[in-house]
Amino acid sequence: MTNEPDDWGPGEREALRDLARDEPPPPEAQDRTVTALRRAGLIGGRRAKPWTWIAAAAAVAAAFAGGLLTGRPPVPAPSDARPQFVVLLYGAAAADAGEQARQVGEIKAWARGLARAGHALSGAKLAASEYRLGDGDAGTTAELGGYIVLAAAGPEDALAMARTCPHLRHGGRIVVRPVDPT
Repeated sequence: MTNEPDDWGPGEREALRDLARDEPPPPEAQDRTVTALRRAGLIGGRRAKPWTWIAAAAAVAAAFAGGLLTGRPPVPAPSDARPQFVVLLYGAAAADAGEQARQVGEIKAWARGLARAGHALSGAKLAASEYRLGDGDAGTTAELGGYIVLAAAGPEDALAMARTCPHLRHGGRIVVRPVDPT
């Protein structure tokens, strides 16, 4: 893929290829550029003091750490001894793609809130296709649309969290199943 316009002729393309690629710009071009940047206030004429550089580095480090902390919800440590529960989201898929995306966004926001509180461990929206193996190959069940794995104090706590899921407001059904530690 090239960046050359489609209306260039063969002579123009050849002239472009023949240009020297490693020639530095003339010194006066650099001087004009630096002068214009100084006039515009985009670069200064004096050197920054060392403490300015230290403060700038500290600010960048703090912003980077803040971005890491706000971009990722806290996840309980693997040694979390609380029981885990799977919240299964069935049915109520909107026919309109825009409405479905809005509903999924609501559920994701709900799950992020649980994650910030240290409860949601993982989850996903499931694709519409499924593959069945075994005795239950024939027939269909209510469509499983997604799941969320929670860490909770117990079944009552997990059910209380599941009752706040926006999926219920949209006519969906939720099943909460304890994870049997193996």
